[in-house]
Amino acid sequence: RFRELEEREANITQQKQQLNKDLQYLVEECQHRGRLADKRMDKQDAYIDRHLEEKKELHERMKVVYAWRKHIRELRKDADTPQQHDEYSRKLKEGPPPGWKP
Repeated sequence: RFRELEEREANITQQKQQLNKDLQYLVEECQHRGRLADKRMDKQDAYIDRHLEEKKELHERMKVVYAWRKHIRELRKDADTPQQHDEYSRKLKEGPPPGWKP
């Protein structure tokens, strides 16, 4: 009878040790997956930030182009000669020069 109790206690101790190992593995696996998820989120955040910055830059560029076109159309309306009109039409097609501000 005593032998059975000792064997049972040994089995319980062994099962407890295995459960602790399994629990430790699961904790480490959970932490690892959490780190991977954090990396994915950081990557997505960086992509979104980059996309928003590009969109903002494009919006600013479009505002400049719109102002340029409006400015040149006004000048073209007041052109005295066909040559001036043609010159403004050419400028309109070329777009604003680098650094032009409205």
